[in-house]
Amino acid sequence: MRQLAFTIILLLFQAASSPAQSSVQAKVRQLKVGKTDLSKIKLLFGEPDAVRELAAWVRGESTSKRVDYYLKGSQLARNQRDALVRNLSAYSFSKVGLTVYVFDNPFELHSFEITNRRLWFHGIRVGDSLATLEMKLGKDGDWSSTDSIDYWNLEYNRLGLRFTFDRNAKLPKYPMRLKPKPSVTSIEVFDNRAHFL
Repeated sequence: MRQLAFTIILLLFQAASSPAQSSVQAKVRQLKVGKTDLSKIKLLFGEPDAVRELAAWVRGESTSKRVDYYLKGSQLARNQRDALVRNLSAYSFSKVGLTVYVFDNPFELHSFEITNRRLWFHGIRVGDSLATLEMKLGKDGDWSSTDSIDYWNLEYNRLGLRFTFDRNAKLPKYPMRLKPKPSVTSIEVFDNRAHFL
């Protein structure tokens, strides 16, 4: 109950302290993974500053007759006949501190990433400490990274949130070593329940 009261007070303070930011927060809250299309995103935020194509996915049936997606060019994708190809692209809105990841054919929001320090999700903002995050959301998140990225992700699957933390570049990446006084550098919002064609 105390946590709920604290969250409500925090939200009221944040909304009153910056009307322009609360307007941006309200717009970001309208984004629904798997439901919002590109025209709605552009209506909310205008034209993107940059667009990057990230990957092409091929839709096909697996051996269990289940529909799956495969990276275009992979062996599994080459085995698919009459497959639907969908591109995943990143649309950046730097003035808002927002990047949206959108499938085409048809356009659907896959996920979005926040770098704006004034926007929050579940009471967490970019710049908050790891200790603050764990106090508010618990310590049951899953840590992950790969060799191709230079940071660590803390994922709360149940909430559809992924928080990015910089690693300590002075030490080897593995085992996990974060920067001293680790803080959130970005927040990604996703929904594993969303079904993409």
